[in-house]
Formats: sequence, structure tokens, C-alpha cells
Amino acid sequence: MDDVPGAHVDLSARALALADRAVVLTESGEVSAAVAPARQAVEAFRELVASGREEFQANLAAALLNLGGCLQRAGDRQAAFAVQEEAVSRYRALADADPVSFEPSLVAALMNLAVGTSAVGLVAEALVPARDAVEVSRRLAAADFGRRGAQLGTALSNLAKLTAAAGLPSEAADAAEESTRLWRVLTDADPQAHRRSLGVALVNLGGMRADIGQQQAAADAAREAVEVCRTAAEDDPGACLPHLAGALGNLANSLIERGRTQEALAAAREAADILRSLVVEHPAAYQPDFLKALRILSTSYARAGQYEAATVPAREAAEVARSLVPVDAATYLPAWGAALDVLAARLADAGRGADAVSAARQAVEARRRLAGTDPVLQLPRLATSLESLSSLLTGAGDLGAADEAAREAAEIRRRPAVPAPAPANATAAFVPLPLPDLLATWMGLASWSESERYFTAYRDRFESEEVDGLLKEFAGKDFQTAAVHLALWYLALADGTAEAFGYVRDPQALRLRVERALAQADAPALRHTAWLELFVRGDLWLGSVHLWISTTLAGTGEADPPLDQLRPSAEDLSRALADLAVLVRHHPRLAALIEPIRASLPG
Repeated sequence: MDDVPGAHVDLSARALALADRAVVLTESGEVSAAVAPARQAVEAFRELVASGREEFQANLAAALLNLGGCLQRAGDRQAAFAVQEEAVSRYRALADADPVSFEPSLVAALMNLAVGTSAVGLVAEALVPARDAVEVSRRLAAADFGRRGAQLGTALSNLAKLTAAAGLPSEAADAAEESTRLWRVLTDADPQAHRRSLGVALVNLGGMRADIGQQQAAADAAREAVEVCRTAAEDDPGACLPHLAGALGNLANSLIERGRTQEALAAAREAADILRSLVVEHPAAYQPDFLKALRILSTSYARAGQYEAATVPAREAAEVARSLVPVDAATYLPAWGAALDVLAARLADAGRGADAVSAARQAVEARRRLAGTDPVLQLPRLATSLESLSSLLTGAGDLGAADEAAREAAEIRRRPAVPAPAPANATAAFVPLPLPDLLATWMGLASWSESERYFTAYRDRFESEEVDGLLKEFAGKDFQTAAVHLALWYLALADGTAEAFGYVRDPQALRLRVERALAQADAPALRHTAWLELFVRGDLWLGSVHLWISTTLAGTGEADPPLDQLRPSAEDLSRALADLAVLVRHHPRLAALIEPIRASLPG
């Protein structure tokens, strides 16, 4: 603490000076620089409290709250989590003694702890402080909505994002709807103060409506979010442009889903342009969002049939991610591998086979590096990259290298998975059971997060060939539930557990997996992703088309789906035709086989 001016003054004055410096640095965006004074302030206030100066208990709690936030933004998640837990504990004690003075700060501490808990991988556990924050802030807002309504809105938005991450899309959508209604009331009363928060709430609402299959409602929210964020950005561009970019990205995704590709392109271009300018000024803060915007832009071009143009943002994303690997390998090496996978696919779509092979080889090498540090998560992704490389090499006529990549991928798939250890507080759900009971328990879990943890813990047993038959037996009692779990089982073994559960959480991830299955004419993968489209996403017509394609490719002789009983939207029809075109472009010999499907489509 000797670097603080006036170090000769008493400890309390130095503690307050350190706390003030940490807050100033944090508010100016110098988060890394704020960590040291924030930590020193905590140490000083802790020493004061230990010496019997009880009047500094509130200062210690506030200093912990600030330190937790600094550590979180600086990327030290484990340290942040420990500090956030202590901040909540201290604010609970203060609020018990003086609720009027300290319950608002307790809500802030609970929200920070919820985010921090999720950041260290305890996604389901994060819901406990998030729900506590809503409960306390709801009580405060009921007593004084004018002063406390905004905090309730923030707590609800926080809960919506965390429940979505935990695989509870309906609860997430409910929280997002309530948050948006509340921010509308606040914005009507004071537009200048609350318009930005309304825009953020609408951005979240659009994504969560999409997660429960409400595509039109999601598009409406996305479009309104753009309008609100654009107006807010005119008044305060520094604070609101990032939210406008997020709103535009959501809108682009929504328009892609509905086949409105030119409008999607316009929104995606604007989002990428905004984030490109933000990255110049604040690279650490906006690089992840910029990479996401480039992916959306590349997808928009590809869906519009502009395959060569789609390679440009895909290549830029790969180059940006590669440049950041030396800075933060844990974050950006996976991002680089994913960006290379996308780039390879886009180059292949553009007919640039040699370049696609080169990108796919780089993706494999990135996955190899990752597999050395986290084999359970990354080996399945390495296998997927190898399979993509094999497909590209086959198309390029290099059959020997294609066979080598395919054999390596197959060997990885055959290796026994190493199940993650059950958590220390594991419940009875993790008690060993006979395989039929094990599957029944898995199918009855309430959230995707619970389901994923359960599958991971028992993956070695789920690799049994008996699972396929047992799940098909369950289909006689509850076909939809059995079909979803059969799809998850198949895709988890084929692609990796994290990837499979990503398909039920992220519509874009599922869409990309469908596109890969089509490009590879992979009937089993297409069949199982179609079940997720039908029974998780609620895309009845398009899912039925994909199911029909899969049975045609497999030659199973199953009855054609009753498409005449369903009415496709123009967007769904456009997408189906584009999907058939992708299949034929990659596999011209299949044109005659799938022609009956194309001919049966309306129009």
C-alpha cells in the first residue's frame, strides 16, 4: 500500500483511498489495473474489522463486491468466485441486522455471485443466488418501485440468461418476458434513464423466444431491440453501440431462420462493422462478440448463396482468433479451431477444395493441441474435424489421406470415454443403476444441464450397444422423449457430449450440424438432428423434410412424412430447397434419388 499518496495517514484513510482508486479505475475500464488496489482495500478493511472496528463491516463487504467484479472481468474466475461468495455472506449478515440499508447491496452481490458461479462451470448451482436476487429485489420493488424497480429488472434479466444457460428455456423465456414488461414501464416513465436497459432486455427476449421455438415472436423482439438500441445509441454511443450490435446479430439470426437472406445480410454487416470499430478501441472487451458477428455474417452470405463472399468473414474470424491464441490460449485456441472448421466448410461451398483442405488440416492441428489439455471434451471435436477433413480429401481425390484421417477419427470414437467424476454433492441420481433404470432416470431429468452432467458421469455405460434398443423400447410409451434422447445419445457418441447438448441449447449450432449432415450425405446424423428439430425446436415442417431426406438416403423404405398436412412458411420452403441444393452440389450422383422430394414441395 506504499504507492498510495499519504501512506503515513491512518489505516482507515488508506483503505478508503484504495477503495476509491479501485472504483475509479474500474469505471474507466482499466480493470486489470484496478485489481491490485481493490485487493489492497479488502486487506485493509479486513484488518480494521479484525481490530474491532465494526463500523467498517459495510466497507469490507463493498470492497469484496468490487474486487469480485474486477477479478471476474480480468478473467480470474476461480478467485472471483471465492471473493463473491464472501461478499454475499457478509451482506447477508448486514442485511439481517439492517434490511433497509443493505438488502439492495445484497441483491447486487447475489447477482455477481450467480454470474461467477456459472463462470466456473457450476451452471445449475448459479440459479440459487440468481433466484434469491429476484426474490429479494421483488420484495424491495413492491415496497418502492420508483427506486427499486430497475434492480428487479436487472435481476430478472440475469436470471433469464442463467436459466437459458442451464437448459431451462421455458423458465428463461418467462423471466425475459417479465423483465421486458418491467423495463417498458420504467422506460415510459423515464426514457433517457432506461431505454438502453429496455433494448438489452429485448435482445435477450428475442434469443429466448427463439429457444422455445417462437420464431415469429423472436423476430418481432429482435426487430424492436434494434429500433430501441439504435435510438439509445444516438444519445450514448459508447454505452449503447455494443447492445445495438448484439440486437442486429440476433435479428440477422432470426432472419436467417426465416429465409430472409438479404435482410439478414444487411443486419449482419452492420453488426460486424460496429464491433470491428469497437474492437479497435477496446479489443479485450469485444473480441468474442466480434468473432460471433463474423460467424453470423459468413452464415448470412452462405444462406444467400454467396459462397465466395462467405469465405471473407470466415477467414477474418480465423485470423482474429489465431492472433489472440498467444494472449489467451484457453479462450481463443478453441475459438480458432471452431473458426477454421467454419472456414473449411465455406471454402468447400465456394468450390475451393485445396484451400478447404488446408483450413481443415489447420483445424485438426488446433484440435490436437486442445485434446492434449482436455481429452474428454476435445477428443470428440478432434474426431469431428478429422471426419470433415476426410470428406474434403475424398472430394479432392486424395483417397489415401482421406482414409488415414477417417481411420484416426474412428479410432478416437472407439476409445472408452473417461467419465467426469461425480460432484461432491452428487444426489441419488448418480447411484449406479441397471441400464434400463439408468436410461429412465436420464430421460426424466428436468433440465439440459442435469441431463448433460448425468450423461457425462455415465458415458462409459451409455456406450453400450444395448442403449439403442432400450431407447426404442421406451419409444412405445413416449415417442417424443425417447426420440430426443436417442438423438442426444447418438450425437454425443458421434460428436461429443458438449456438442450434442449444444444442439438443443443453440439453434444456430443445430442448424450448422444439419448443414454438415447434408454436405456429407450422412443419413443417421440427419435423422437424429431432424428429431431435435421436430421435438425440441418445434420446426415441424422443415424437420419432417429433413427426416424424409434421411430415410431416402438410408433407403429404409419408411413411409414419406405427411407434408401435405403441414403448411410451410415461405422461409421454410426456401430453406428446404436450399438444403436440397447443398446435398446435390456436394453429391451430384444423388440428384435423381432426391428429385421426388424436391418435386413434392409446394410451388
